[in-house]
Amino acid sequence: MITIYPKFDAYYYSYYLYGLTKKYKNIEFSKLGFRKFHHHCLAFILHDEKKDYKIYISAGDGPGFNQAGLEWSDIYAKVNIKKDTIPKEYFEKVIPIGPSFAVKIYDLNNSIKIGLRNLIKDLHTTNYRQHLSNYYRQYRYRSPIKLYEPQVEDINYIFYCATLWRKEEKTNYFRYNFMKAAKSLPNLHFEGGFAPGKEDINQYNDYPILERKFDHEMYLEKTKKSLVAFNTPAVQGCLGWKLGEFLALGKTIISTPIDNILPSPLIHGKHLHIVDGSVASIRNSINLIRSDKKYRKMLSTNARKYFLKYLEPKIVLQRILLNAKEHDT
Repeated sequence: MITIYPKFDAYYYSYYLYGLTKKYKNIEFSKLGFRKFHHHCLAFILHDEKKDYKIYISAGDGPGFNQAGLEWSDIYAKVNIKKDTIPKEYFEKVIPIGPSFAVKIYDLNNSIKIGLRNLIKDLHTTNYRQHLSNYYRQYRYRSPIKLYEPQVEDINYIFYCATLWRKEEKTNYFRYNFMKAAKSLPNLHFEGGFAPGKEDINQYNDYPILERKFDHEMYLEKTKKSLVAFNTPAVQGCLGWKLGEFLALGKTIISTPIDNILPSPLIHGKHLHIVDGSVASIRNSINLIRSDKKYRKMLSTNARKYFLKYLEPKIVLQRILLNAKEHDT
């Protein structure tokens, strides 16, 4: 049986909630047995035959740790961990779980019903509108995980749509360089740009802004078709949702260096192709991948294998719980 703390971001943590619902049939939501946590975590208790195991999952962008979560949990599972940032006294209980992304797990009826039920179970929720809107957002703006399947790419087409960040100039710069590199190549059609809504950032730049946002299923279809995908660390150097999505889709990934600790390293020339972020380095990598079918196929196949071995939601939960039980011995 699993007991989940009812105050959590159902949009941001839908990935792990999906994994729990697929792995366990007996799930309840309750505050009993928990501390008062911020909504940006998924805290739950596995009621095993021998003992209860307390799990705290942090999928926030930053490398920091929640002290209450560290003290309460048996295992503190975290997406974004920088080298040498784990508090020494909690080193053994902290594990890296790699990138994730939001998925659709509830239809509209269940989004409303479960969202309201969990709101009532934790009336100390500071922002009830945000709490309920996150249930709606996973329904309205995300896709079921079953849609994340590899598809044969079009070697003459690249699609890339990204967000402009106000405080992440390097991320914006690298993403723009990828767009410029893709546009510069002959006999290759590029589609994409930056999502609308932050045009003020563009006052002193020449970033290409899309006229409208793509709905998520269209975004996925175009990404599947694209020759390559581009990854670069985003907010506070985090492992962005794009990386998790690209691995799930088995894309041939071009990426700037990844500094965060992963459950297993992503290796240049095996799982993805690392560049320095310059237009020239990106253009050269696209040309290489476009011309070398064998290399392209190897990268895409290994990306998908990495996802299935380390990042698939049920696998992530299985690894977390295995670590909890091993930590107890």
